[in-house]
Amino acid sequence: MTAYFDQPSWGLVLFDIDDTLVNVGGVGAQALVDTIAEVFGVQSPPDAVSMAGRTDAGLVMEIMARAGHSEEAVRSRLSEVWRRYPRRLAEGLRGRAPRACPGVYELLERLGWDGRWRLGLLTGNMEAAGWLKLSAVGLQGFFPCGAFGDEAEDRLELGPQALAAAEVVFGSPTPPEQVVVIGDTPRDVACARGIGARAVAVATGHFSEEALQAAAPDLVLPDLQGAQEVLARLATFLPPRPPRSARGVTPKPVRSIFARPDWDA
Repeated sequence: MTAYFDQPSWGLVLFDIDDTLVNVGGVGAQALVDTIAEVFGVQSPPDAVSMAGRTDAGLVMEIMARAGHSEEAVRSRLSEVWRRYPRRLAEGLRGRAPRACPGVYELLERLGWDGRWRLGLLTGNMEAAGWLKLSAVGLQGFFPCGAFGDEAEDRLELGPQALAAAEVVFGSPTPPEQVVVIGDTPRDVACARGIGARAVAVATGHFSEEALQAAAPDLVLPDLQGAQEVLARLATFLPPRPPRSARGVTPKPVRSIFARPDWDA
């Protein structure tokens, strides 16, 4: 790892997936409840429990608890859920047209070129499902690490895991106050607070700007459009940039290995 990334003025941005980066039109929720029905024989409509900001593991446990199943019985078959769910999700995604949320492509590209930011995921999706959703819109190449919703039932447990995963990949820890969690629910804000990170809430999901503001994030945005302005606001969370002579060797910008749509077309 170069000295560039060892400088204390560089930060880490952890992104939620659903309705922050990608909108899959309810395909994920339907695929999950269909998988639960397949594995446990329990029929549950997608809106039977509140899914926004939850982890997949937590959702499975709650749905099955409401159906009268013991925690031990459910845990014994979770691996079967994780094996079948991605297949159902992939089938659902082929029948829909998932889309990236507004401004996402340009922001991720510019974060990579900016050089001050490491990128990662902090999502309630089980890992395989998260990568499927990102791959459906060509975003998977931006993220070298993350924490996922099959690793914990409570989203608050994912924050420390995301920091640990980033440290392994990037070779050094990021000071918590220089970590930014970007998501579309109050649970994302709470998750950021749980690790001492900054919270940026975007109203691209089920919560309005007013509802998100009530969760007291550091910043509320209608969406992630206007990459230059978003970058400028994120930069306020970092210490002053060191002089060029103190930065050491500057690496090549980190960019997606996948072609992106031309957002200026």
